[in-house]
Amino acid sequence: MMRLLTFVFIFICSQHFVVAQNKYHDVIRLKNGSIIKGTIIERKPNESVTILIGGRESITFFEEEISRIDKEGRLKFRDSPHRKGYFTRTEMGASIRKNHEFQGSYHTILPWFQTIHGYKWNRYLETGAGLGTDFYESVITVPFFIHVSGELLNSKVTPIYLIQYGDSFILNGKQIQLWNDPDVEAKNFFRIATGFQVKNPANAFYITAGFKLNKVVYKDDPWWWDSATTITTRLYRSFTFGFGMKF
Repeated sequence: MMRLLTFVFIFICSQHFVVAQNKYHDVIRLKNGSIIKGTIIERKPNESVTILIGGRESITFFEEEISRIDKEGRLKFRDSPHRKGYFTRTEMGASIRKNHEFQGSYHTILPWFQTIHGYKWNRYLETGAGLGTDFYESVITVPFFIHVSGELLNSKVTPIYLIQYGDSFILNGKQIQLWNDPDVEAKNFFRIATGFQVKNPANAFYITAGFKLNKVVYKDDPWWWDSATTITTRLYRSFTFGFGMKF
C-alpha cells in the first residue's frame, strides 16, 4: 500500500517539476505583433509550441504563427501565481512515537498522508480543508480538518508554518488487550508544524517537522450480566516529518 502511495506521489511531483525547473520567461513573438510570456511546456519541431501562462493557463501556437522565441530575465517571486488564489497541498511523511507496553518502552515509525484544498489570501495566510490517513499500531484513522498556513518571507526559500484541527473516523481497527472485540471510535485531531518551502514559477516543494495528536476511544461491552463497560482512551501523540508539494 505505502509503496503504491509513494510511487503515485513521486510521479505527480516529477510531472510538476518539469514545469517548475525553468527559471526564465519564455517569450513567443507572433507574426501579428503579439508577445506572449510564460513557460514553454511542450515543443513539437516544425509543428507547434505550447506555453504555460501565469502557472495556470496553457496556449498552443502553430509554427507558422510564430516569428521567433526568446528568453528574458529571471522570474520574480513577488509576481508568482502563489501570491493569491486557490491552492492544493499534498504531503506524506512519517510519525515517530514512544509506546509503553508490559515489555517496556519502544519507538515506532509509521506513515501518514494528507491532501488540502484552500485559498491563499496573502503571503502570510492561507486557509482550507483537508483529509488524510494516519497509521497507528492498533488503528488506521482518517482525519478531516481545517487548515491554516502561511509563508514568512517573499523569497525562493521561505520558512512556513501550518496548523490543523478537526475530527477523525476509523478506517480500520485492531483488537487491543480487552476482554471482547471493542468498539473503536476516533475523536479529535490536531497537528502543528513548521518547515521550509522552495518556490518555483508553477509550484512549490516543502519539508515540515511538527507534532500531531489523535484521540481514539475503545469501548468494550460487558460479557457477564453484572460486568461494567470498559472504556479505554488512547491519546496518540507523535512527532511528524513530512515532504510535500503545493500547486
